[in-house]
Formats: sequence, C-alpha cells, structure tokens
Amino acid sequence: MHLVNATRSQNFQCQECHTVPATLAAAGHLDASPAELVFNGPLGALKSDGGSFTPAPSYSPSTLRCSNTYCHGNWQLSKSKSIRSTFYSESVMTGSNFAPKWIGDGSSESACGTCHGLPPQGHVTVAFGQPVTIFNCANCHSGVMNTAGQIIDASKHMNGKINVFGEENPM
Repeated sequence: MHLVNATRSQNFQCQECHTVPATLAAAGHLDASPAELVFNGPLGALKSDGGSFTPAPSYSPSTLRCSNTYCHGNWQLSKSKSIRSTFYSESVMTGSNFAPKWIGDGSSESACGTCHGLPPQGHVTVAFGQPVTIFNCANCHSGVMNTAGQIIDASKHMNGKINVFGEENPM
C-alpha cells in the first residue's frame, strides 16, 4: 500500500517512516521487533494551515496503529487563510485524523473518506446546487479523481497541496 503499487497516492520510500540502515544486517534492522517508526520524511508531519498546524505522528506497537499523521488526515485549513473561502461551512476545515491498523484489511483502512471525510469536516455539503458526494468531488478536484470517485493521478492526492480547479496550492 505504501511502498509499491500505491493507488491512492504516490509510492513512498522506507525512510518516510523508518531510519534506513547502512546494510541489511545492521544492528537494529532485522533483529529489532517491533519495527521502529520515526517519521523521518516530510509527509507524516507535514504542516498545514499555512504552516501553523503541525501533526505529531506516532505509532503504537501494541495496537499496530499509526496516528496523528498528515497523510491519514491530521490536518486543518482555516477559512480566513483560504482564497476559496466559499467552500467552507465552518471557520476551519479538518481531516479525520484516522488511525489505521497496520495489518488492517486494506479496503476499509484505505477507503475514500477515512482520512478526510466526504466531504471533509468544515467543507460545504452543497456546491453549485448539488450535494457534495464522492461522485462530484471531481468537479472541483479535477485531475485528481474522476466522477466515479477513483483517483486518476496519485501524484496529486495526499501530496501536501490542495489540488482544486487545476491549481496546486500549499496546505
């Protein structure tokens, strides 16, 4: 899901979440259990809301859950800082801060809406006279997904940018 053949985002490298050892047999690599997660890469702790909101990613080896990461919906956007404030129903739009289980079944762990809601909390529920559903998100987020709710460009999903109306704006 994360490293090879990702369908919802671009593939991530091991160093995004782990310290990569110099060699395969280095101390602390294969002999460590559970695997250490240190969130070295930018995506887990990516700042949002113009740099004023920083998630504090963590992993629990006892529950096998990753939490508080940008990539699983720990982000926020303030209406007051947005050039598209008409799409806000509240003063702040937030992700779902989902805590997926590492060995989860996959389909429910990565279902659309688990990380950001459909629509996200604080996003209008009606746009252009239509209820906002997974099937019409593509009207504004064109190039990211199609009207069937499928990601068509994984490099534009979960990339640290707001991809709307063909523009890429920082979170």
